Amino acid sequence: MDHHTPRRAPALAAAAALLTLGLASGARAQDSGGTVVDEGADPRGRWRLDMTVVTDAHIPVLGTTTAKARTTFILDISGQPGAYVATTDPCRLRVWSNRSFAVTRIPPAFEAALKSRSAPLESSGVEVGAPLKIDLRPQYMGFDPAKSNRAVPEDKEHPAVLDFEPDGDPGGTILLDAPVFGEVEVYIIQRAHSVLEGSWTSPTSAGGRATILDYAQRNIGASNRLFVSNPTIKPDSARSTWSMVRVDAGTTCAQLSGGHKAPADDKQYGP
Repeated sequence: MDHHTPRRAPALAAAAALLTLGLASGARAQDSGGTVVDEGADPRGRWRLDMTVVTDAHIPVLGTTTAKARTTFILDISGQPGAYVATTDPCRLRVWSNRSFAVTRIPPAFEAALKSRSAPLESSGVEVGAPLKIDLRPQYMGFDPAKSNRAVPEDKEHPAVLDFEPDGDPGGTILLDAPVFGEVEVYIIQRAHSVLEGSWTSPTSAGGRATILDYAQRNIGASNRLFVSNPTIKPDSARSTWSMVRVDAGTTCAQLSGGHKAPADDKQYGP
């Protein structure tokens, strides 16, 4: 390890965590078919969903660094009882590390490239304590799984590697503001599969644990070669959480990214 490693490694560990409110009180919402439903008895409508994934990265000399990546989504629930569909639209991704000597920033182009997805939502009702489950299914960022048999490529020249944004660089580009080095671009690719399991805490809120069934990531390049590093990373499902709250039907990603609060939100991620 070179003498720069203790300064850059925690920031890379934070980057490695990437795999992320006007409350409607007593209001009514519409399902996908335009039917007016009672929010107190029906989950259909628009929600804010926050998912926080915790990872531990083992770095020689420094030991273990903990990183958290929080993704804020707009969540639309549609369908019929017994066959609900959860459509997640990523709005914002933030990263924090307990030993960060550099600040990790997610460029707007990266956030804009995150796509909405639909997944089954299992729930028998909105009663307090009733179970809730959303399987987010396998997701791939920065590479084509069909060209690598789902394996995360180790080389940026691999034919499966894609330009995620696109911005002319391989994989997805994140930024590190590092003392001495200035702004550094790091290019990452990732495979992840999470399942959200929990329960309703009220007719307009729910939360629980985010179980990480699969997680693999590589840094395949950087604008400064000193920042190409791949520490051993382990996701921690026991500390990974999610929460959701109902929002007005017209709520946008711009509003959620502009400071609207949500349960379990905190200031450690910055503005």
